[in-house]
Amino acid sequence: MTVESAPSPRARSLRTIFALLAAATLTALGVQACSSDTDEQQATPSNELFGYAVDVPLETTNAGSSLGASIDAQALSTRLYPGPFTQGPKGQWIPNRDVAEGHLLPGVQQRAEFKINEQAKFSDGASLTCDSFLLAFRAGTMPSLFHSYMPLMNEVESVECQPNSRSVDVVFKQGFGPRWRQIFPAGTLLPAHAIAREAGLSMEELNTALSNQQWGMLEGVAQVWNEGYELENFNASLQQSLGPYKIRSVGDQGEVILERNEYYAGAQAEEPELVVWPRGSDLEQLRKDGVLRVADSTSLNDLSWLDRDDVERPVEVAAMEGVMTDSLLLSDTGVFATAENRKAFAACIDQAAVAQASEKASGVPVTPVVTRMLRAGDPSATQLKDITDPHLGTNIDQAKALGGTTINIGYSGPDQRKADMVKAIQKSCAPAGIEIVDASKQGGTFDQLQWVGTDGTGAYHANATLDALLLAVDPVSDFSGAAKSSADIEGLRKDEAASWDNLTTVPLATQPRVQMYDRNVLHVVPNTNASGVGWNMDRWSTKQP
Repeated sequence: MTVESAPSPRARSLRTIFALLAAATLTALGVQACSSDTDEQQATPSNELFGYAVDVPLETTNAGSSLGASIDAQALSTRLYPGPFTQGPKGQWIPNRDVAEGHLLPGVQQRAEFKINEQAKFSDGASLTCDSFLLAFRAGTMPSLFHSYMPLMNEVESVECQPNSRSVDVVFKQGFGPRWRQIFPAGTLLPAHAIAREAGLSMEELNTALSNQQWGMLEGVAQVWNEGYELENFNASLQQSLGPYKIRSVGDQGEVILERNEYYAGAQAEEPELVVWPRGSDLEQLRKDGVLRVADSTSLNDLSWLDRDDVERPVEVAAMEGVMTDSLLLSDTGVFATAENRKAFAACIDQAAVAQASEKASGVPVTPVVTRMLRAGDPSATQLKDITDPHLGTNIDQAKALGGTTINIGYSGPDQRKADMVKAIQKSCAPAGIEIVDASKQGGTFDQLQWVGTDGTGAYHANATLDALLLAVDPVSDFSGAAKSSADIEGLRKDEAASWDNLTTVPLATQPRVQMYDRNVLHVVPNTNASGVGWNMDRWSTKQP
């Protein structure tokens, strides 16, 4: 087939200039005649639309990038870039056949086959092809180039994809494959055609470069993939949605205005427009304005102003332990270059004290956690106690091996709850002579972590200053393992024991979650994984039955 090359930047610039001149001329000729039409077409201000507030910064829609993984971009991208499976509130994996159908094929080396829905299209009308799957795989397995963080991609050996095909074969490494439903989560199937166009490549050239890991050819692609989905410089030509909503614009306060994606293969979203408000928004004012309908937070204090007895605007508030685990991700260079040093640091951390600090700051009861491979509360965790319980509490004598060192802990701030958690770590590590520094002002993303990622999950950043990163992780998707399921006790025990031998993270406590919704909004279902309560936002409706 013949594929036209993408227009050069100069050609695009000329087209833009000509278009602007033409628009200006038409406006000058007909401003009076169409002024009333223009008024009718003006978009409704964001502070007058259905509002959904999240407890994360809205900085990117690419959930697989270092930035996106650090700030939980899935909270926004869950219904912009859905994967073949959506995780429901009970942990179940719900097939998203509007995107693709997947099957695990039998064999010694497991293989997953995905058949893309013939009607699956991005919001510019372009078809979803296997190239988006291949791009996600290659981005996840080349973190140094793409600045990505997708740990489960390291279980994949290859992704077989012919250019523009609607069939994808995923071949797993020996011993892996049980987590095949999780490898393309929300926010990772980005529009390969738009990225190729922006990078100046045809789809065939992109496919070849990805398949053969051609570093030089992929440098421009990686830059577009990593930076092009950041919302500070919103690029409408790249933000081509695959889900029921698409981004119309980004507001002055960082809010993201969504509207229906008419090309979505599934049922159209119930609400025609919806605004997602970032952490730090004035929720009380939004509620007074009558537009805050749903909110997802990690603290009851964020909603302390809420009048739950307001009979005119009744609300539901659900405070609960989430399925994710607040954890420290450790660097593997500098002071943490050896597993022995990482173990010494873990030995001075009192999970119970950290959990208490989180609970006091949030107003939500939480539980200390010492497991990595299972979500807190999973019944199978009782079969791991002999491996995990010895790490509950402190061992100051062991920790003294790091006496005289300074540990910089970063997180996405400002966040009083996490600041209090760091203070609890400061207190428990002080007797060992370890100085803990709250380095949140230095940063709170993977790019600020001094991390080589010897297991392929990270990339070294020369200017990084953080020794540890405090954030919530999900055992279901953030830790690679060979266990077939939570019922595979032998496999879980091996994976958990290996995780404590390598010790790249320190589990701390369950993440508190508080979710509020207006009782006049239908179909809101609380959910505490990375997608949050917005996992089914396209089903929310203010229409009364």
